[in-house]
Amino acid sequence: MASFLLKNKYTISNERLKQLSFTFITQLVVLIMSFITIQLSAKYLGVDGFGEYNVARKVISTLTFPLLLGLGIAIPKYIASASGDFYRSFYLIFSALVILFFTLAVFIMISYFNIAFFSLTFWGNIKYQYLVKPTIWAVVGLSSHTLLSAYFRGLLKLNIVNTLQIVNIGVLPLTALFWCKSSTSKLLEFLGISWCLTSIPLLLIITISGLFNIKFSKKEFYQTAKQVLVFGIIRLPGEFALFAYFSLPIFFITQFYGVRQAGFFSLGLSFFQLCASFFEFSGVFLLPHISKLYEQKEYLKIKKNVGIALILTSISCLVLVVFIEVIMEYLIKHYFGKEFIASISSNRILLLGALPYTVYMVLRNPLDAISFFPYNSINLVTALLIQIVILWCSVYLFPDLYYLSIVFSSFCLAIITFISWSKEIKKNV
Repeated sequence: MASFLLKNKYTISNERLKQLSFTFITQLVVLIMSFITIQLSAKYLGVDGFGEYNVARKVISTLTFPLLLGLGIAIPKYIASASGDFYRSFYLIFSALVILFFTLAVFIMISYFNIAFFSLTFWGNIKYQYLVKPTIWAVVGLSSHTLLSAYFRGLLKLNIVNTLQIVNIGVLPLTALFWCKSSTSKLLEFLGISWCLTSIPLLLIITISGLFNIKFSKKEFYQTAKQVLVFGIIRLPGEFALFAYFSLPIFFITQFYGVRQAGFFSLGLSFFQLCASFFEFSGVFLLPHISKLYEQKEYLKIKKNVGIALILTSISCLVLVVFIEVIMEYLIKHYFGKEFIASISSNRILLLGALPYTVYMVLRNPLDAISFFPYNSINLVTALLIQIVILWCSVYLFPDLYYLSIVFSSFCLAIITFISWSKEIKKNV
């Protein structure tokens, strides 16, 4: 990625290059800290506690995306397109904050009145009700963090985005584990409160300070809110599909095989997501950057930048997957304990899906940047349907096939996303 940027200095300033380098380092640091958190959670919480915690983590991360109503995509896209227009940027973040407030308020009320149902749905048993409330507040905290990061991504203030990532995604989960190592519920509670404290006050400061610097217009507010809502809502099926894409196999395994097997699968999925998340730094930059280039009608630069980024990211991911495959047995035996040895062969198969999923991750942001049409939503729903078919077959035909549900559907997702990108970029080049 660095060589790609150096060869394209005419599109990216030296300051932006430094920010992107810091973004890469940030992703590496967060990756290492996340791995340490996973390893220590298996040690401190035990197999059952590890399963509880990982199911909670999947619930938190996957519920956050649909609750944002696509704001995590709309805000950086439209703020970047505004090209530094303070008036326009204020109405975008203010509208987003109001929308998120009402969405989370409804979510909290529904969840609090249906705790037993929530527990049964996600953990497969009502005995896990004690995990529901802290999980809810963790969802609130992560949603606030995501919106705050989206705002600064749109402004291309990547150093602030990276600092938020290190603190909220790297440091706080590890701190929560050390602070509450004997209780999954207290760990989740600590995490949720911490995320809220690091994100909500800053969001309020940004919006309140903006109110004092402009003459507020209800018409402009309604128009902006409508624009981001429409852009986000048509992508909402994709957010639900993404929620189900990683959570459905876990909930399925929890229901049919128990929390212990869900913990084994969660470990493999953690390797998968850690590998894929290593390349999220490209998306952090590409969505606002491509949005800005698209506004300036620099179509050839878009095609070249995305093409080289895709090639370099795919090669890097392949190297990383091979490396993890080689050391996986050592890592599990020495850092996760003998209880997890039985999951090694299945987890190696699961990790293969990280390569095609990374292709999807790189292309999804430029695709949203240049198209109002929700290609990613359609592609995710298609991949989810393929995954459901495979999970169904694992019940009635092949009992252990559920490990392939992520792998095969990820290959399908990468192929149809690449076709969508090729089709859309040809319209402008």
